[in-house]
Amino acid sequence: MPSVQGRATTTSKKTPKVPINPRLFEALDGNMPTDKPFPSVRLSDLPSEYATLVHRKRDQVPKDYRDNQHWLTCQECGKRGKYDLGLIAVHPEQYQKRNGPSFNAANEEALDNWESNVVEHIQCTGYFRCKHCNAAGNWAFPKDFMMFLLASMLRTNYEESFEESIVQLGHFQTFDGSEPKWATDAEEHLLDLIHETPNDAFLWNRLGNVYNRGGVPELAVVAFEESLRCDAGQVESHVLLANILYHLDEFDACIHHSHLALVHARYYKKLNAQALHDMLCVLLRNLLDVTMVTGNTDLFLPPMELAQSVAEEHGKHASSSERVLDIRSFDFYLDDIQSFSGLANIYLGKQVRSPGAGTFRRHRTKKKKRR
Repeated sequence: MPSVQGRATTTSKKTPKVPINPRLFEALDGNMPTDKPFPSVRLSDLPSEYATLVHRKRDQVPKDYRDNQHWLTCQECGKRGKYDLGLIAVHPEQYQKRNGPSFNAANEEALDNWESNVVEHIQCTGYFRCKHCNAAGNWAFPKDFMMFLLASMLRTNYEESFEESIVQLGHFQTFDGSEPKWATDAEEHLLDLIHETPNDAFLWNRLGNVYNRGGVPELAVVAFEESLRCDAGQVESHVLLANILYHLDEFDACIHHSHLALVHARYYKKLNAQALHDMLCVLLRNLLDVTMVTGNTDLFLPPMELAQSVAEEHGKHASSSERVLDIRSFDFYLDDIQSFSGLANIYLGKQVRSPGAGTFRRHRTKKKKRR
C-alpha cells in the first residue's frame, strides 16, 4: 500500500507513566514493578504500537460525553482527588422503588434518605483510579456532588428531552448482562473472563470499549491491539482503532486498519448486522475524508489482493462486487453518513442495486473542512 504518512512512532524521550490495574499488566504477560508505592508503568513498556502516541495527542480524541469532574475521597487511603465520572446513570426502577413519586427535596429527612439511597443506584462510565494509592471503586461523595446529582435528576423530571445531560435515568449492562457500578468494576469483570480464556479477541475488544468510553484512549488501544493479536479478523477492534487514529491525523495507520475492517466485515458474526453496518458507514466516511485530504482517493477502497487473501483465509473467493467496484456508482457526502450505506452493504456481502446504465454520480471532490 502506498505510504500516505508515516506509521505511528514513539519518541526516544522517556514516555509518560500511567496508573494501571496490575491485573491488566499481568494479562498482557508483563511483570509489575515492585519498587513503586503503587503500580505505574511507562506506556512504552506496554505491548502497543499506538499507546504513547495516543497519550501525547489524547486531547484530539473525542469523548463520548463531556467532562464531568468531581471531587471524591478514596476510602482506602482517605485522600481526595478530582476525577471525571463520565456519564452517570441512575437506575430508574431501583431509584423509584426506594424513593417513590412523592419525594420532596425540601423535606430534610427525605433528602437524607435520598442521599443514602441514590448512591447505591448510580453507575458511571468514567474510568479512574485513586491518584494516591491506585485503588478503585470505593469512594465517598461530598455534599456538593449530592446536590449536583439532585439538581440534575430534578431537571430530567421537568424537561421533555435531556439527552445531552451527563446524568440520566437508565442503567448499563455488559454483553453478558452484568451491571457494573464503576468502569473499574467492568474492567475487573472482563479481566476475570480473560483470565479463563486469555486469547479471546472478543473479550479484549470489550475491555477496550470500557477504556474508550471511560476516557482513557491510551489503554483502549492497548486492549484493541491485543484483541487483534488474538484474532486479526476482529472487525470492531480494527474499526475503533481506525477511528481513534483518524482523529489523531495518523493517516497511514488509519487506512491500514480501515481496509482490514472492510475486507473482514462480511465474515464477522460477533455484532448484529445493523450495528456493524452503522460502524462501517462512519468508517467509510472517515476513510474518504482521509484520502481526499491526502489527495489520493485510490486508497479509499482496500486493494483487491487484500480482499482475496482474506477470503481465502475463510475458504472463500472475494465477491465480484469487491473485485470490480466502481465508486462512480455512488454519491458520497462527508456530512451525510447514510450516503455510505450502499457501500457498507457491499462489504457486508449484501446485494445493492446500482444506478441505471449511463448514470454516474461522483463523490464530492471539493475538500471540506475536516470534522
